[in-house]
Amino acid sequence: MLRFATVIAAAAIGSSTLDEGILSVARGHSTFRHSQDHTDEFTDLDRSGKNSFSDGLTRMTNSRALLRAPHWEAKNPSEAS
Repeated sequence: MLRFATVIAAAAIGSSTLDEGILSVARGHSTFRHSQDHTDEFTDLDRSGKNSFSDGLTRMTNSRALLRAPHWEAKNPSEAS
């Protein structure tokens, strides 16, 4: 029983340190900071809508990285003013 309580306490402390919910440990991403629907994690990054459950872990990892990346527009060097 003490071992079970220790695991729960460690998960709660670890997730609160990262400002995430306890369920984020199981789901792999924050449950409170991002309110948008996460169905885009199961589609291709180019928004083609193709199902990518076969490579879900890679897609979710790449999608999560894109959510944290700064938003910028790539410009053609010849169009630069």
